[in-house]
Amino acid sequence: MSSYPVVIVSPLVPNPEPASAGERLVRELYFSLVKSGYKPIFIAPTPTRSLDCQYDVNYHFVPLGRKNLLLRIRNRVGTWTPNYEFLLAIKRDKRALHLIRNASIIDLQWSANILLGSSIKKINPSAKLIGTFHDISSQRLVRRAIEEEKKSKSLIWLAQAKISKHLDRATAKYLQTAVVLSEKDRNLLNYKRCDKDKIETVLPPVYVNTNLPEVRRPSEKEIIFVGTMYRWENEDAVRWFVQKVLPLVWAEDSEITFKVIGSSPSKTLVDSIAAPRVEFMGFVEDLEPTYSKATLVVAPIRLGSGVKFKTLDAILRGVPVVSTTAGAEGIANIEWITEIANSPEKFAEAILAIVENPERYSEKVRFARNEASSTYSQEKYLCKVNEIYGAENVF
Repeated sequence: MSSYPVVIVSPLVPNPEPASAGERLVRELYFSLVKSGYKPIFIAPTPTRSLDCQYDVNYHFVPLGRKNLLLRIRNRVGTWTPNYEFLLAIKRDKRALHLIRNASIIDLQWSANILLGSSIKKINPSAKLIGTFHDISSQRLVRRAIEEEKKSKSLIWLAQAKISKHLDRATAKYLQTAVVLSEKDRNLLNYKRCDKDKIETVLPPVYVNTNLPEVRRPSEKEIIFVGTMYRWENEDAVRWFVQKVLPLVWAEDSEITFKVIGSSPSKTLVDSIAAPRVEFMGFVEDLEPTYSKATLVVAPIRLGSGVKFKTLDAILRGVPVVSTTAGAEGIANIEWITEIANSPEKFAEAILAIVENPERYSEKVRFARNEASSTYSQEKYLCKVNEIYGAENVF
């Protein structure tokens, strides 16, 4: 039974064409570790979808079972809680146990798996444990509480946020390194002062085609939103934008269209937005042509947490961005955002200003693209991975 020096405990194995920012990031980590001389492998739950995907990474799937009581409980409470059903499945799986017991480094992806760290440490006390926080759950839960209309439900969300902060703090006892993706999340991670030196900010690398043209030439009055639509914060953003902002935009310019790009929009959302100038495109394999002709990208995010990759992706492609304050969070420089607006009226004004005179913003957009490309470079990311994981030939 073969062993791997680096084991990545993850809720998923990344596809060659990732569908989400988190999936892209764990895939980037894997191949950066390969470049550093390691031989990594993913341990993940067996996906519910068919297994016909042609993965190009090392992986081992662990079956959870269809009637998993712990999974049903966690789905009701929240996926920020410890992923105990996955831990029990790992303990029942001989190969998964072998891989963890023989690893030099164990990387725990997302909070639910990081919270398994104390148990993983008991399986392999000598391994270096690294945990990657893709976001800080307590921030997301607090925002959900603020938006909740019923006071009783709001209090429940606040209680969950408090528990989440306590659990996050406890991870410092067994992690050698806690990885966050922005300085914002570094400040939010509820570690004691004596444990702050365990936190490492690792900016994600650029995900763009290096052959993109320097100058874009949008041909239509087209607004786009990009994001996986099964995430409730994205659904909330699109609903708010269509119901509150677009009517104000259309009152001034009825030719402007809006495209929602992202997999799995709910039928409820699609049915509730029956406007001829709004199109749900679903998953789009190649986004570059869409970015190229879009007049601007919107990030009307009000909820959620973490780095807003949808905003960063637009900046890196030289597309003007109108964002809420929440939609700009986690970006290294707030000045890269073309316009920030939080009310429907200000958001609509910003959109109309860009549509009417895009050249006015071209220099700011070009500067943001160049600076962001340098800040989020592949080279800087690989150097940071080498710093945290090491770059030694360990096998």
